[in-house]
Amino acid sequence: MVVEPGESIQAAIDAARLPAGVVQFDENGGAHVTDYLTNVTITGFTVEGFEGSGIIFLAARNPVVTQNTTTDNGAYGIARFFSTDGTISGNTASGSAEAGIYVGDSPTPNVNIAGNRVLDNTLFGFFLRDAVGGEVTGNESTGSCVGVVVIGTDSGGFTFTGNNVHDNNRFCPADTEEDTPALSGIGIALASGDRNTLTGNAITGNVPSADVPFFGGVAVLDASNGVDPPTDNQVTGNTFNGNQRDIFWDGTGTGNTLEANACTTSVPPGLCPS
Repeated sequence: MVVEPGESIQAAIDAARLPAGVVQFDENGGAHVTDYLTNVTITGFTVEGFEGSGIIFLAARNPVVTQNTTTDNGAYGIARFFSTDGTISGNTASGSAEAGIYVGDSPTPNVNIAGNRVLDNTLFGFFLRDAVGGEVTGNESTGSCVGVVVIGTDSGGFTFTGNNVHDNNRFCPADTEEDTPALSGIGIALASGDRNTLTGNAITGNVPSADVPFFGGVAVLDASNGVDPPTDNQVTGNTFNGNQRDIFWDGTGTGNTLEANACTTSVPPGLCPS
């Protein structure tokens, strides 16, 4: 599925005759789900070479996506919009032009993302945008510009445990249309995310392959121009090794705890044990 400029996600879904719930969009860009697609499971599929996303849900309640393989799709490997509950587990997503696995536009996703492998996706491994709440456990993310990103106003509330985020060294040039900087060498980015917890993760070998404005095994920064700086994030008890820089924090936000990690390098200095 390809969403053309100016076309709503709902219109694109309707045109493609894909099963989906119903979302009402207002003139101010707000959205409200009026009818959920419920209890759908997708398992055991290989989805390869689509112009748009490989597997996509819109306005779903309790969707389950498990043991699928998505390869070389033109947007996301696996994506869910305006959805709540459910799991994304045991999948392999590679070669996506945007992100391997996307969860977004969901005030209460309550999603369990577990045991997935996302590799060699162009921009992000895991892309969590405008979504609040979920568990991200035991996944592997490698070969992207950014292994994991939480971004967007009021995004956060995710718990990351036991993930292996390594060698995200691809270079993505700046995109003026999307207002994104050049990216490379970032393991996990909390970009204006709030109330995220990172503990017990292995974050290794993330090294930028070109000049970028910031990088790090974990990067905590304000991507909202001051509207919603990162707040109350907890980054503790993680293991860092072989990153060009282990932890980067731009100093914005309040209540962020970055301590007691097995790391050696940070900006600002002093975030790693001496």
